[in-house]
Amino acid sequence: MPEEIISYFEKKYLELKEKAKTYGELKLLIDQEWKDACFNEAFWGILLREQLKRLLENDMGSLYIGKEMR
Repeated sequence: MPEEIISYFEKKYLELKEKAKTYGELKLLIDQEWKDACFNEAFWGILLREQLKRLLENDMGSLYIGKEMR
């Protein structure tokens, strides 16, 4: 996958992480982002959701489930 696309996903993930206060809220924001992207283009939406979920899974060590993230 091209580096600029990966960079976009990482920026989008960090943007969503800033908005969320808990792990659950972050998951909901990722799902909403996916739904919004699917409305525009199905393939892009699926790719976006999978990449954001991958970044979330990789970041789990820094998050507290059900607790404040910041």
